[in-house]
Amino acid sequence: MLETDADPDAWAVLSDDLHPCEQVAAAWLLGLGFNRAAPAEVLVSLFDTGRTASSPQFLHRADLPTGVLDAAVVHPSKNVRGRAAESGRLSAEQWSRLLAATTEPHFRYALAELAADQAGYRGAGARIGVERPPDSESRPPASPAEIAAIPTAVMHRLIALTALD
Repeated sequence: MLETDADPDAWAVLSDDLHPCEQVAAAWLLGLGFNRAAPAEVLVSLFDTGRTASSPQFLHRADLPTGVLDAAVVHPSKNVRGRAAESGRLSAEQWSRLLAATTEPHFRYALAELAADQAGYRGAGARIGVERPPDSESRPPASPAEIAAIPTAVMHRLIALTALD
């Protein structure tokens, strides 16, 4: 029997009386968000589930179907737009749409700073650090001199950031 030949009411028999607790329901939705076979329409519909535990963490996936981030940057929920921004995967056009869709001044300012910060990371080329590598060209410090230079690099970055305030 093919999957398309199955009785559409067969699942109803299994799920009609099913009332999972909030944690189980949130876990199911979270799992669905990370399911690589889930189509873009299903992932976009997860934005509106209203479950805080299943916030769109899947927006950090590197293999998102086309259109999911596009829908996230113009979504009315601040949580969804924020997760999209934090993903580090937005194009310049998506950043523009995200900032245009954000009317709250403080949130817009924070997003603009994040956009500038992420653009700086992309333009900096290979970076040395202790966090996850941002791209395939990044590498960990390889010598004592490179390790010793990290605090100085961090200090210069902090000075540059505070100068913007």
